[in-house]
Amino acid sequence: MFARMGLTRASSTPMRCLHLNSAGEQCPMPAMEGAEFCEAHLPTPLEEAIVLPWAYRLTRRLGAAVLLGIIVLQLYVMMKMMLDW
Repeated sequence: MFARMGLTRASSTPMRCLHLNSAGEQCPMPAMEGAEFCEAHLPTPLEEAIVLPWAYRLTRRLGAAVLLGIIVLQLYVMMKMMLDW
């Protein structure tokens, strides 16, 4: 339909950068060719995986185990009170 009228679907204005600032406003700069962001807002690739220290991982697992224990204890006490075990 557009071709018969001599119009094309491609816009003459370049695509804008998709970055949104904290106020929710879009970056006014045009996006780079083949990318969705301008040069200032290109995501940086991670060169290596982030490795957490062993103490941090151990602390997280112990914290999760303690929370699970509290939940199980509360369920046990609730069942004991409700069912008179």
